[in-house]
Amino acid sequence: LGVPAQWNLLEFELDIKKQYPTIIKVERLYIKGGIPISKVKQNISPLRLNLSSLNKYLGDVFKLIDSTSPPIVVLNGTHHDDNSIKQFTSHFFNFNVFSMKGTNMFGGMLIAVHKSIRSQLVAEFDNLCNLIVLEIGSDADMFQLITCYCPPTESIHLDTFNRLLQRNPNSIFTDDFNAKHNS
Repeated sequence: LGVPAQWNLLEFELDIKKQYPTIIKVERLYIKGGIPISKVKQNISPLRLNLSSLNKYLGDVFKLIDSTSPPIVVLNGTHHDDNSIKQFTSHFFNFNVFSMKGTNMFGGMLIAVHKSIRSQLVAEFDNLCNLIVLEIGSDADMFQLITCYCPPTESIHLDTFNRLLQRNPNSIFTDDFNAKHNS
């Protein structure tokens, strides 16, 4: 779960874990050392969750999103259950939902962006498993929102990350790199 830099992380973590015991990890997000960023990103506080099956925690995810009303939701570890993705999309009909299967049973990811925010898939990276790349905003405020899953048995594709940054250095990465990774 990503926490804005101005919030007290420890206090927030304790409160949120009491309310939602299925949350596994809470982390602080820093962007370019805390230097102010574009207006679009300044006004967007994405909710990021590393689940372990969207199907198993769908009700908790619905409650959390409904109670916090984030404009962007990033989920990793969805296990890409088609029925759960359909239920999510139906429940959050006012969001554009982008999902991708992972290359193993623990992968799968989803990004949901409120329809009031311009968003589109980046076609150049649309054919890669374990990766979703979106353009968010427009013109000078546009940035890339990227989420990926790196299975422990596969190497991290740093060349892809370099290509993403060359395409648009104004990028936010939200990843599940796996602490047990061999790369």
